[in-house]
Amino acid sequence: MQSKKEPLQSHTPTTLLIPQTEEDLRGEIQQVQRMIARRAYYLFMERGCRHGLDQEDWFRAEEELLRPISVSLSESDDR
Repeated sequence: MQSKKEPLQSHTPTTLLIPQTEEDLRGEIQQVQRMIARRAYYLFMERGCRHGLDQEDWFRAEEELLRPISVSLSESDDR
């Protein structure tokens, strides 16, 4: 079984998203998880749908899609 590999470029965010609310943040996290799940599924398909390597597929998908970033967190009285 041969599958069409989905281009990675469609998964790479091009803008910095700054969630304004807790719900916005939750939505962003869910979107990232869906992207990772989709890529892990494509990796599973590429391996001929052989079971037992789901964690490896997931970790590889994370590695392909996520990049380390520097984060600064600050707090004020009103935010």
